[in-house]
Amino acid sequence: MKGHTAQQVERPLEAVIQQYGEEAITARDFANNTLILGSPGSGKTSGVLQSLQTGMLTASPVMGGLFNTAKQDDLPSILKPIEYAGRRDDCIIINALGEYRLNWLEYARAQTPEGSNEAITVLELMRVFREMVSKTGATSKDPFWDTHVDKYCLASITLLIYAKASLSVKKMIKILHSMPRSIEDTKDEQFISRSEFMYYLNLALDNPDSENNDAFDQCVSYFLDEMVQLDQRTYSNIVASIHATLFPASIGLMATLLDDVESNFTMDMSFEGKILIIDLPSSVYHEQGNLVTSMLMYLWQKDVMKRDLSLNNRMVFSFIDEAQLTINKQTVAFSSVCRSQQAICVYATQSLAAIKVRLGHHSDHLLDQFINNCGNIYMLSSTNPDTLRLFSDLVGKDYEMRMGFNAGLDTGNHSANASEDYRYILPERIFRLLATGGPRNNYYVEAIFVTAGRTFAEGETYLRVVFDQKMLER
Repeated sequence: MKGHTAQQVERPLEAVIQQYGEEAITARDFANNTLILGSPGSGKTSGVLQSLQTGMLTASPVMGGLFNTAKQDDLPSILKPIEYAGRRDDCIIINALGEYRLNWLEYARAQTPEGSNEAITVLELMRVFREMVSKTGATSKDPFWDTHVDKYCLASITLLIYAKASLSVKKMIKILHSMPRSIEDTKDEQFISRSEFMYYLNLALDNPDSENNDAFDQCVSYFLDEMVQLDQRTYSNIVASIHATLFPASIGLMATLLDDVESNFTMDMSFEGKILIIDLPSSVYHEQGNLVTSMLMYLWQKDVMKRDLSLNNRMVFSFIDEAQLTINKQTVAFSSVCRSQQAICVYATQSLAAIKVRLGHHSDHLLDQFINNCGNIYMLSSTNPDTLRLFSDLVGKDYEMRMGFNAGLDTGNHSANASEDYRYILPERIFRLLATGGPRNNYYVEAIFVTAGRTFAEGETYLRVVFDQKMLER
């Protein structure tokens, strides 16, 4: 179910997404990535996100894209601008009880570039999965175990490919627990009859493509040479480490929606103008929902990166609410290239500290890269001192002339002095007091907006903008 294309559209980058007075913010501007920062209750979702979503859903030419839900009541909020734009029929809603399924490993396999190795492409997906399972992006302190997890995944994926079997984590786990412990096992009829590994090995050996094939030979060597020579303790520890990595993908929502299922939609349908909504809020499904959401986002990002714009140049978007729950190293890498692929990515989060935790220890450079890749930033009310200082730094400083005068009443001596100094253009208190919506603020949300390389009409490098939480109702 791959290879969706559509006719090219005219002037996709010139679509106006937001109008702030005389300032028109276009798809070209938003393609530089957008970050929305603010404390809980500051109006990120009901103010800024709703306005951006409405702008992109009503833009001409029509855009397709991707949404996620973070809270239980997010779906109605997302559907409101979609219905306002008359695009309800474009929606594909992926949830725990719905009809939509996607075989994630087979989908990743189909994304393999020409001339590359399918098993390595799938392994890259599984590395992102392992990063998300760790919850902090950290790898093992001893790379020996991570290396063996990679080697096993590569070998078992290769085995399934040459056995002409559909890829699935469940099959990989069955192979893991039925590997031979000696060459004699491969000759034992009873072992052969009950071993999943031997079943797929025999299927692969019957495949003419496996003859004189270095990739397949290395796969077989891993199982029949390297693993059988390990002592029992090391072998058991390696198997336990591999099982711990794979197991979360074989149960729960991962198994229901992604593993060993028949695909009935594709992530690149957004290139046709479809709207994909991943409705697995973390407030309900917790880490299971985050894992499925992260993997589907990864597959969408891969589709975007390999898209041929000469065949399909429609702008696409992704709205990632509570980004600290699903961001990973691949997201940071994608933020560096998505503009050239005409993709708009909007990330909303409460704090950069939470993103840093997700990216793992010693990830300051990754966080810096991510912020640098966000050419548009909306700053909402915050109470965190570090965030407030960041906000003031983002708007910047300007020269301030300070004058002084001294007079000596007894002596009649007078003196004057002048000095130049830097001052924050917007001090921290300005951000702390921005309106946060709700009845107290007449349902208005305020934000400070900065965008890279642009001075606004009033000569400032920032805009103070207001969003109406009731904009779709008034």
